[in-house]
Amino acid sequence: MSMSWVRSLGRMLEANPRLRWLLSAILGLLLLYGLLELRDQVVRLDQKYAQQARRLAATRRLAGEEFWIQRAQEAGEKVAAMEARLWRAETPGLAEARLADWVKSLLQSAGATRIRVEANLVPPSDASALPEGVREVRAEVHFRHTPSVLLEVLRRVAEQQRMLSVDKLWLRDRPFPQAEVSIRAWFLVEEEQ
Repeated sequence: MSMSWVRSLGRMLEANPRLRWLLSAILGLLLLYGLLELRDQVVRLDQKYAQQARRLAATRRLAGEEFWIQRAQEAGEKVAAMEARLWRAETPGLAEARLADWVKSLLQSAGATRIRVEANLVPPSDASALPEGVREVRAEVHFRHTPSVLLEVLRRVAEQQRMLSVDKLWLRDRPFPQAEVSIRAWFLVEEEQ
């Protein structure tokens, strides 16, 4: 069936010169359109290449400057210093236990009584963008205190070299002096690395 259609078209083209001119014009326009589209594509690629070449040249210029090399070294040193301040634990459960033990021993050595400590891992969705393997642990602490005990506890927390933050400090004096403190610490949990 398709062969008969092709033969029929061939006979019409032989018999009608205007049809041959029309078909030639259509093919010529399609060829011209294809060439114009190809030229546009070449122009777009040239522009993209020129843009990438400019970016590469700028990057090479900056990479060779001593200032940026020095900045990269300083940044690496600061990252190492921050990582050194992280608490360490093998598992998230041990991170909770270590913070709870540290807080409890701190309060006991400062002279606090009726100590209650509850440490929990902060869910990753609640934590701000933390690096891989770093987890946040929050300890809720309740204890009886005197002003001197409270000052000693806060002094020791402030002097701690590892990363700690006091989020909440709530004090009441009736019916007895009671303190409620929320402490956050950041742990490098080794099982998650």
